[in-house]
Amino acid sequence: MNPLFMLAMDQRLWLKEAVFGTTELTTAQTEELVAIKELIADGAIRAIRDHGVDPAAAAVLVDEELGGESPARIKDAGLQLSMALEKSQPSVYEEEPRSVSGELLAAHRPHIPKVLVRYNPAAADDIARKQLLDLKSTSDRVRQSGAPLLVEIIVPPTPEQLSDMGSTERFDAELLPDLTLTAIDHIKETGARVDLWKLEGMPDAERFAALLQRCRAGVEHPVDAVVLGKNAEEDVVNGWLRDAAEAGFVGFAIGRSIWWEAVQNFRAHRISRDDAADAIARTYAGYCSLMTEALGFPALP
Repeated sequence: MNPLFMLAMDQRLWLKEAVFGTTELTTAQTEELVAIKELIADGAIRAIRDHGVDPAAAAVLVDEELGGESPARIKDAGLQLSMALEKSQPSVYEEEPRSVSGELLAAHRPHIPKVLVRYNPAAADDIARKQLLDLKSTSDRVRQSGAPLLVEIIVPPTPEQLSDMGSTERFDAELLPDLTLTAIDHIKETGARVDLWKLEGMPDAERFAALLQRCRAGVEHPVDAVVLGKNAEEDVVNGWLRDAAEAGFVGFAIGRSIWWEAVQNFRAHRISRDDAADAIARTYAGYCSLMTEALGFPALP
């Protein structure tokens, strides 16, 4: 696969809570969130137009619920469209009804359909295991559409694991790598065909390489991986990008680290909408430039 630099804005529950403090929105509040996503899409499009980001490498991940006209505009601008197929909920994977019926794929024809699976193999109960079986049917449907499937894995720590480690940072450094390897194994065991994996940041390039090797093990079709941003601090994300590139990852999928500050400043009337879109474009282009260099490609103009 060619480099893939994905701006992720498929947040739904999180965005509702962050902006309005509730998931039960009025029509006006929903329209405001749709407008926010239109703003973020503008930023991605401007990064192509004004900052030299290669449209062949650029992608935007959005959802149907709050995406508004963004999916069509993203495709019209020449960027790759990735769309979330899963419901937005805090624990288990469940596909959106319009995805199950095939309507979502037919309506938007995303280049890269995506699902998010929150799965800690050390705490997998019957519900958690069932979600992996559901993922197999999603995979089959996406494959019939002719598109590659992107699977994002988030391994949430259990209260016991956090207590034992003493902090999220120690959990990420000591337990997350092996738990992610096992989660990859469990997903592959369902028979789901995964073409692209979206994985959490690892402590070093060696552990990134181990993940990529596990994703490709025993698989006959091409498999690649991108690293997600996890709303981490800029220096942390930069380190992940460099380590992931060294390990053979093809890119990133970064969301709030790119656009949340600009969105907040716009909503607080500290900057104009135009300035907010420019800020998103510059930040996105900056990560694209860093990853381009880390992958050994010519620098952006």
